[in-house]
Amino acid sequence: MKDEIKQGFERAIASRTQRDERAREEANVEAERLRQLETEWQAKCDAVIKPALNEIEATLKPAGWMTRIYANDKAELFFDCYRGNMQAVVGSSRRPFVSFVLDRRARKVTTYTATTSMGGGGASFDLDTLTADDVQSVTLAFFSKLSGD
Repeated sequence: MKDEIKQGFERAIASRTQRDERAREEANVEAERLRQLETEWQAKCDAVIKPALNEIEATLKPAGWMTRIYANDKAELFFDCYRGNMQAVVGSSRRPFVSFVLDRRARKVTTYTATTSMGGGGASFDLDTLTADDVQSVTLAFFSKLSGD
């Protein structure tokens, strides 16, 4: 093989190796960013969202409302709220709910609600600045619709 051809192959191999290494590094950086974001999301749930919902729960349960606070593995936290056999308009087995969902790309928390007659997206908050007042205001708006259904 001519030297110039061999050098061409070597350059192509080196170029591809560099691109692969950059891609691995970028994937590692992104994975670390997501791990950090998940940690921050969990901390926000534990320090702000769940305690705010627990306060609401303490108000609603004595009045005969059933509630449930739970999370899933998709960075979503749910607050189910119902009386009797109430079912949400979405899904035949879902109870009315308000959910708080982490948008991993935008570092925002978006709310979604489903009452017995309506469902859809709602407010969006920066993860870093979401407060208990925000959580409780969104949940009050949801409950006002639900209790008026």
